[in-house]
Amino acid sequence: MQKDECVGKVVLYNRADCCANRLEGAIVRVGSNTEYGQNAECQSRVPASPGSRIEIECNLSGQYISVELPRPDFLTLCEVEATMSTSCKKPAPSEISLIGKPTSQSSTLDAMSNSDHAVDGNTNGYYFRGSCTHTARSNVGNPWWAVDMQKDECVGKVVLYNRVDCCADRLRGAIVRVGSNTEYGQNAECQRRVNASKAAKRIEIECNLSGQYISVELPKWNFLTLCEVKAIPCSGNDKRMSEETLLLNWLKRELETDNE
Repeated sequence: MQKDECVGKVVLYNRADCCANRLEGAIVRVGSNTEYGQNAECQSRVPASPGSRIEIECNLSGQYISVELPRPDFLTLCEVEATMSTSCKKPAPSEISLIGKPTSQSSTLDAMSNSDHAVDGNTNGYYFRGSCTHTARSNVGNPWWAVDMQKDECVGKVVLYNRVDCCADRLRGAIVRVGSNTEYGQNAECQRRVNASKAAKRIEIECNLSGQYISVELPKWNFLTLCEVKAIPCSGNDKRMSEETLLLNWLKRELETDNE
């Protein structure tokens, strides 16, 4: 829609000559995330035996409207309309913005592989198109990359975009950490490492941790390449848990300082 709008209803016009039931169960979303599946779902899905015109209540704000089928099938839409509203609740941010935030890495291969390429908003996984990081040949032992969010954030998930033109398996076993220690290796580790059997194009890592820094490290001898890194904020319950953990960690550090 090219700007944020308050969408009260979305109206879908279905195919009428055949196959109307293909739209059954379709999900309508509204939000400002270009990863449309991460945006908020409207209040209902397309019902069974849908007619030629289907109204879906939303009352959500965002720049994008998307329609998806949660199964393998053809998706056909003959028209989509949006009815504006003034009663939308502003949704919680779907991403913690990392674009342009300060970054660093253990070493840099060349000018085409700078650390800030992982937060430039471009998820293209082809290294030679100039939007991926790459550590240097002279320093391949336990390489790392980090971003400074410039304030404490509660990070629910970290999404890594891997190189796709070759070498995807280099990211196997990578450790993602979140915390406020500038010695990144001392920060808390997220809930799992990158799957040892498969390093996909897009990898989601559950964290539910608070801190100022996100880091990615390889606990082995290899190059580290990241084509984009995104952060998803904690949900309500996870945020409370993370804030409690952060407070306990702070108290622990204070006690350790007092005992020195």
